[in-house]
Amino acid sequence: MQGNLSGVVTGACLQAGRAKGLTTILNASPLAAGEPPEFANVDFVIVNEGEAHAISGSREPALAAARIIGSGARRVIVTLGSRGCLLLSGINAAPVYIEAPKVSAIDTSGAGDVLCGIFAGCLARGVHPQRAIRIAVEASALAVTRPGTLSSCPTADELSDLIKTSETEHA
Repeated sequence: MQGNLSGVVTGACLQAGRAKGLTTILNASPLAAGEPPEFANVDFVIVNEGEAHAISGSREPALAAARIIGSGARRVIVTLGSRGCLLLSGINAAPVYIEAPKVSAIDTSGAGDVLCGIFAGCLARGVHPQRAIRIAVEASALAVTRPGTLSSCPTADELSDLIKTSETEHA
């Protein structure tokens, strides 16, 4: 889910997904003004630093993620732009930082969508969440080296290479 729908509709969809035993992901962007998201039925919340701060009141990403988990989410991913992202898998867990590769960014407008889509796709294929977010960060880094949004998405061959590389690096 994304933040494009009303909180009521988003909440109902997430609740229906949870009731069916599905993994639920909420990319809280764009944030609805004055309407904080409901996290009770969310397995993964994905937010950027600004959204994490707006939701939690904390400018420190790990603390913001912990506060979002405290609001009911099971796991939180805070994207950190060129610094990568952090994954927090529980209120008492240590945050895992995933570093982004150094690239020359041309256009960042589709980076978050690529990250969310690749992450969700990897989870759907049974990839472990930590590996899935590493692949998604790599794909997002590739996307920012190209202009546009849809046109910046990695090709099937590029994704296959990223997945194979992640298998080799973490075997």
